[in-house]
Amino acid sequence: MISTQQAAAFHSLFARKDEKSTSETVCERPVAGKVGGATLSIGITSQKLMLYITLGSLGLTLISASFLTWKHLHRYTVPEEQQQIVRIIGVSPFMALIGCL
Repeated sequence: MISTQQAAAFHSLFARKDEKSTSETVCERPVAGKVGGATLSIGITSQKLMLYITLGSLGLTLISASFLTWKHLHRYTVPEEQQQIVRIIGVSPFMALIGCL
């Protein structure tokens, strides 16, 4: 048999969120013009940091894909195979751009 203390402890552990008062579950209203969250120790928000990392990755992807494409098209000796390789190379800049957006 479960005691009343055990039942109360179980109920408090697994209580649904909508059973709480509204003052505990209401989020703050967003402030117009404020983007991101708390500022990191380096002086930018985490959203800006992730954007900078993504833009850097996009730049490296564009440079490496351009180089690989140029190398394949410069020596176009096996057209059927190299055409497919160039198409595969083109997927990575596209996906990096989508990730950046």
